Amino acid sequence: MILLGIEVVPSVQRIVIKRAVNESVINQGLFYLDWLVDHKGEFQLLVMEKLDADAANDIDWRNPRVICVASGFTRYDENAVMQMSRSIELVRYQDFEGELGSGAGDRSQDGPGV
Repeated sequence: MILLGIEVVPSVQRIVIKRAVNESVINQGLFYLDWLVDHKGEFQLLVMEKLDADAANDIDWRNPRVICVASGFTRYDENAVMQMSRSIELVRYQDFEGELGSGAGDRSQDGPGV
């Protein structure tokens, strides 16, 4: 599942959710983030349509971030995130009999931005 979002401080976020540990969630998140940055105009038009022109104009594109949500990450994933100059957050979730819980903030890397 892929979600797009705008934070309260209007910067762009890309959220990628996967069920398994080894599904290339980081690679997919970075791919979609690059696509989004290359298609800013289309995203801003969507924001204008769903919200308004002020919201679209207020988007801060300087440091878009990727939030990867999965049941787990390998040590290689965690190490790769530490080496990247992008804002990437790894969030683990657990399924508690149909209710999801998260280990939000388990691991993140806030790079200098794009």
